[in-house]
Amino acid sequence: MEENKTISQEELEQLKRDAIYGNEGAQCKLGFCYQNGDGVEEDLEKAVFWYQKAIEQNDKVAQLALGRIYLLEENNEAWEKGISLITQSAEQGLVQAMSELGFEYYYRGQTEDKYDELAVYWLTKAANLDEASSQRWLGQCYLNGRGVEKDEKQAVYWYTKAAEQGYAQAQFLLSLCYYRGLGVEKDMKKAVDWSKKAAEQGLPEAQFALGVHYEDGAGVTCDMEQTIYWYTKAAEQGYAQAQFQLGMCYDYGQGVEKDLHQAVHLYMLAAEQGFDDAQYHLGLCYSEGNGVEQDCTQAVYWWSKAAEQGNAEAQHNLGYCYLEGEGVEKDEKAAIYWLTKAAEQGDEEAQYGLGMYYSDVEDYEQAIYWYRKAVEQGNAGALNNLGYCYENGLGVEVDREEALRLCRLSAEQGCDYAQFNLAECYEQGRGVEQDLEQAIHWYTLAAEQGDEDAIEALERLKNNE
Repeated sequence: MEENKTISQEELEQLKRDAIYGNEGAQCKLGFCYQNGDGVEEDLEKAVFWYQKAIEQNDKVAQLALGRIYLLEENNEAWEKGISLITQSAEQGLVQAMSELGFEYYYRGQTEDKYDELAVYWLTKAANLDEASSQRWLGQCYLNGRGVEKDEKQAVYWYTKAAEQGYAQAQFLLSLCYYRGLGVEKDMKKAVDWSKKAAEQGLPEAQFALGVHYEDGAGVTCDMEQTIYWYTKAAEQGYAQAQFQLGMCYDYGQGVEKDLHQAVHLYMLAAEQGFDDAQYHLGLCYSEGNGVEQDCTQAVYWWSKAAEQGNAEAQHNLGYCYLEGEGVEKDEKAAIYWLTKAAEQGDEEAQYGLGMYYSDVEDYEQAIYWYRKAVEQGNAGALNNLGYCYENGLGVEVDREEALRLCRLSAEQGCDYAQFNLAECYEQGRGVEQDLEQAIHWYTLAAEQGDEDAIEALERLKNNE
C-alpha cells in the first residue's frame, strides 16, 4: 500500500528513536503512523504494539486510539476491551474520550436501556467542557427522555450550546425545535436562520428543510427559485427526500420547466435508496408512460417495493394490478390482501374498491363495512353504492329514505351514477314527489360527464315533450 507523506523521513526517524527510548508521546504518535500509513506502510499489528507501549505509561491518547481499534472489531469481548480503555482515557480527562464513550453507550442504549444513564453521564462530562458533538447528543437524550427525564427545554439548551459553536447537526436540530415549538415558542424565522446556517455548511437535511421553507413560505417569502436551489444541493449529496421532491418539481413544472425525463431520473435515484414515495411515483411513471416507456411490469415492481414499506397508495394500486392482471398474473387473493392493507390505513379508494369486490361476490356484510368506511371519508361512489344497498336490502334492512339521502349526497359530490339514479327518482316519483324539472337537471349533470344512460334519458324526455 502506498504510504502517506505528511511526516518527513527525518521526523519519522526521530520519532522512532524517541519511542524506543520510552517516550510515551512518541510511542503513541508512532502507533498512529503505522495505523494510518503516515510515512510508513500501514501495519495495524505494529500500531497496536506501539499504542500498548504508550498505554503501559498510562498515555490517555493511546488508550483512546487502541480502544477505537477494539470497537471496530464488532464483537462483545472486543467492545468491552475498547470501552475499558476509553474509560481509562476519559477518567484522565481526555474530552474526546468522554464524548466517544457517551456516544458508544448511547448507541448501545438503543437496544439495551441499561446503557442510557452511562451515556448521559459521559456526554454531560464532555458537554460541560464545551465539546459540541456531546452537547448535540445530550440534547437528543433530553428530547427523547433517554437516561434522563424528558425535558425539551434542556434539549434546546444543549442544542443551542452546540449550534453556537457552529456544529451543523445541532443547528439543524435547533431549527426543528423552533419549527415545531419543542422546548421553545414556535418561531419560523429562527427556524429558517438555523436551517440556513447548517445548510451553508453542506448538511443535506438542512438544505432540504430550507428548500421546504422557501416552497411553503414558512419564515421566508415563498421563492421557488430558492427552493430548487436548496433541493438540488441536497439531492446532489444523495439525500433521497430531496431527490424525490426535486423530481416532483420537474414532474409538475413547479419552479422549473416541466421535464418528465428528469423527474423519472430523480425518482429513480430516491427509489433505489428505498424511499417509498419515490418508488410509488416511479411506478406511476411506468404505468402511464410518463418520462419513460410504458411498462406495467416495472410499475408493479416499484409499487411492490413501496407497498412492502407500508405505502397505502402503492398497496392500493398493486391490489388493482393483481385484480385486473396488469403487469402481473391475476391473483384475487393477493389483490384483496393489498387492497385490505391500503384500506386499513384509511385509503378511501381501496375501501370503496373492497366494497365493490365484496358486492360482486355477494358478501354484503363485508361490502357494507367497507362502503361505510369510505363514506366516513366522503367517498362519492361509496355513498351511491351504500344507498343502493339500502334501497334493495343488501346486507341491511330496506330503508328507502336513507337510500335517497345517500344518493343525493353522492350526486351533490359529482358522482354521475348517483346523479342518474337521483334523476330517475324524480322522473318516476320514487321516494320523492315527481318533478321532471329536477329529473332533467340531474340527468344533464350526469350526461355532461359522459353518462350514456343519462344522455338517452334526456333524448327520451325531449322527444316526449
